Amino acid sequence: MAPTRMPTRSAYGASRLGYAGAVLFVATFGIENGFLGALLTFSGRPLYAAYLPTTAAWGLTPLEDQQIGGLGMWIPAGLIHLTTLRTSATPQPARFTLRQLSRDA
Repeated sequence: MAPTRMPTRSAYGASRLGYAGAVLFVATFGIENGFLGALLTFSGRPLYAAYLPTTAAWGLTPLEDQQIGGLGMWIPAGLIHLTTLRTSATPQPARFTLRQLSRDA
């Protein structure tokens, strides 16, 4: 199965998408993740029937379990997206090779 999210940086640190593409990419997934986390947190009823019988072992109702999961998606993941967005949006200094530096000297 192919990955659903394309990395914004290659293994060598060069941006594959460019700065605007990377910012748009991270912002889009940050909004999507934040919306889903808020939906799970503020929903008035459990949304996933498959997890209904599994929450009693933890001493939680299905709604409490869903709300805790929604908060985990919303707040910590939102901070990670904001940090990545800040890093991606910051212009990087130009990189020179030793050959380019010696040629200019």
